[in-house]
Amino acid sequence: MQRLITALIFALAGVTHAADPECTWQQKDPSDQVGMSRTQTPGKALASIQLVRTGEIHRLAHVLDEVTLGKPPFGRVFDVTMTPFSFPDLEDPNSQHFNSGGVEASIGQIASQFDGLGHAGHDLGYYNCFTPDEVGPDEMGRLTKLGVENVKPFFTRAVLLDFVRYSSAPKITVNGTRMLADSYTITMDNVNEVLAAQGVEPPGEGDVALFYTGWDSLFGHDNERHFNSPGAGLEVAEWLAGRKIAMLGTDTQHSEAAVGGRSTELTKDNDLMGAELGFLFNHVHFVLITQNGIHLMEWMLLGELAGAMASDMGSGSSPYEVLFVYAPLRIKGLGGAPGNAIAIR
Repeated sequence: MQRLITALIFALAGVTHAADPECTWQQKDPSDQVGMSRTQTPGKALASIQLVRTGEIHRLAHVLDEVTLGKPPFGRVFDVTMTPFSFPDLEDPNSQHFNSGGVEASIGQIASQFDGLGHAGHDLGYYNCFTPDEVGPDEMGRLTKLGVENVKPFFTRAVLLDFVRYSSAPKITVNGTRMLADSYTITMDNVNEVLAAQGVEPPGEGDVALFYTGWDSLFGHDNERHFNSPGAGLEVAEWLAGRKIAMLGTDTQHSEAAVGGRSTELTKDNDLMGAELGFLFNHVHFVLITQNGIHLMEWMLLGELAGAMASDMGSGSSPYEVLFVYAPLRIKGLGGAPGNAIAIR
């Protein structure tokens, strides 16, 4: 009887061990820290140049300003200090002047920002199943794996999806600007109707998908509202991952639809992606960054570009694909970088 009890104990222990969740998103190259920026090849660059028609350049980043960023709810440091100096000559009343500047800032994730692969992970593993211990930080406070210095520059095709003009998603008007409703979850039906209306091929391997919701107009005016911003749902995130895009860019603080900063869908069903994953806060971050190595760029300035594209509708080929250029600052061991991207039409 004792042997039978012992055997049952070991059998149950074995079942429990087999049921323990494991990291399932290991890449073919277990040393890979580049993610989908690996798609930025010479061939991709040459093909993307062909998209330039007018040479018009659009900056897609908000101005980093301590007055704007000092407003709630950021709680992150951004302070610019300029120090003027000159080299006076006692025999000459005139001299040349200089200004030397410094910035004290939470520069990795603030305002228009790029999320590196070390920004979002899980107890089971970060991108490519690097463990939290492997990712760090080290004794100097830097990530030892998946730092933003590993990312390849982006020179590629971008497809802008204008959900304000071309989707049936619910809209509101704030300060005269039309935008998607708070916390609205963008669906595949919304994506498909926008792509059809714009007459553009979906974003594909190595491309950048830009989601315009109208919320960039709130930056610096109603920052706190961005905790409840619209954004992609799980179905859309998995579709983008399947398309093997290189980056998703949004004009909101969150890439996913959010309630109080957390994914809207997860507030309704925490086990949406499986109970074995435990508590998830942002599921689009998890699917794109952690599982698939797809970067995010948030708080982008997309309204000007969207307006220019809309004015070109009917002029021939779809205006909703452009050349996209961005290179993150190579700061060793940082999880993100300022997002000063440009689009060239």
